[in-house]
Amino acid sequence: MPSRRSHTKSRNGCGECKRRRVKCNEQYPCHNCLKNNSDCIYGAYFGQSKAQAAFTHNSLSPGPKGLPTFPRMDSVSTAVDSSSFTFFSGANSWLQDLELMHHFSTVVYKTLASRKAVHDVWGIALPREAYSCECLMHGLLALSASHLATLSSQRVAHYTNLSASHLHRSLCLFRVVLADISVVNCIPAFALSSLLVIQVCAQPILDKSRPTVEKLIKLFNMCRGVGTILAPYGANIQQSSLSSLLHDDYNFFNKLQRSKDIHPTNSQVSPLARLRDLIKGQTLNHWEESVYFDALSQLEISFDFIQAAKNPLEWGMAFVWPVLLKKEFLNLLGQLRPLSLVMLSHYCVLLYHFDHLWFLNGWAKALLTEIGDTLTLELQMWIDWPREVCGLRHPRV
Repeated sequence: MPSRRSHTKSRNGCGECKRRRVKCNEQYPCHNCLKNNSDCIYGAYFGQSKAQAAFTHNSLSPGPKGLPTFPRMDSVSTAVDSSSFTFFSGANSWLQDLELMHHFSTVVYKTLASRKAVHDVWGIALPREAYSCECLMHGLLALSASHLATLSSQRVAHYTNLSASHLHRSLCLFRVVLADISVVNCIPAFALSSLLVIQVCAQPILDKSRPTVEKLIKLFNMCRGVGTILAPYGANIQQSSLSSLLHDDYNFFNKLQRSKDIHPTNSQVSPLARLRDLIKGQTLNHWEESVYFDALSQLEISFDFIQAAKNPLEWGMAFVWPVLLKKEFLNLLGQLRPLSLVMLSHYCVLLYHFDHLWFLNGWAKALLTEIGDTLTLELQMWIDWPREVCGLRHPRV
């Protein structure tokens, strides 16, 4: 009688596979979590340590299914949609990755910057960082696949699925990084957060949808969330190979923030000053009024920043305002409060400066159209200036 084949039982699987009682291949992320679009989490919380996901119970909070989640990652995962991904495996997967890396290094990086020094960051320094950081590498490949999807009408679905697959892997690994951010990993975390902003902006192109206020709010929350996490490591980033992303223009921006007497002088910015009269003319409690005035002051700083910056402008300048915004204003914007929408329409003027970029094309006009359809007739006049600057003509009834 033949002897029974021995079976080695392992307890090193991820928490999701243990919960579902299925065999885990113990990779990170594992096959089952990739296939089911689940969070792949290892660690002492599930009874076994894993080098790739070393974190403590104190850095986690229970999720809706009793599984731990990363609160600081919520703003990222809600902004980035990887729900449509398809798991790619097999002998040809490395060939696909080589194609994506080649496309990023020869084409994509040129679309992400206008200045030579910044070109070198995207094309040389960032890929070099990605060689030793898996989550950054997957983020880079995801963006490359997204760009290919915009170029190839014949293989849109193929590249979109490739992008979403790499994006999912990147986010799973990014959770671990953000749970234990330090001087060791803050540089690739900063690089990946920049790639994710572009990825979110490009998403409407991939899923053939329109940019919306709701999507922009998620993007703003992501910018604020990651910005808060990385804020203590600004000096480290300034001294890294990615320092050109934070070029000299941002030094002027820091001076603007420290200034207590900001008054836009350019005639093109004067419509912002009139928004103060609009806020004062509303029946608001003291708290709400202060939230609006604070958001307007930060918007004025952002306009001053763009006007004083050297040409050509870099797209990251468009996302200064969301990093400065307070959560309270974003809550009002999420409720589609009229004043917050009027203020957002003026932000579209900043966004329109970068309408020529493939991942930001159409955002300003789409947002202005939605805002115009939402506001009452009495408030339509307050968005005439943004409409005019962005090339929208809206006949008033």
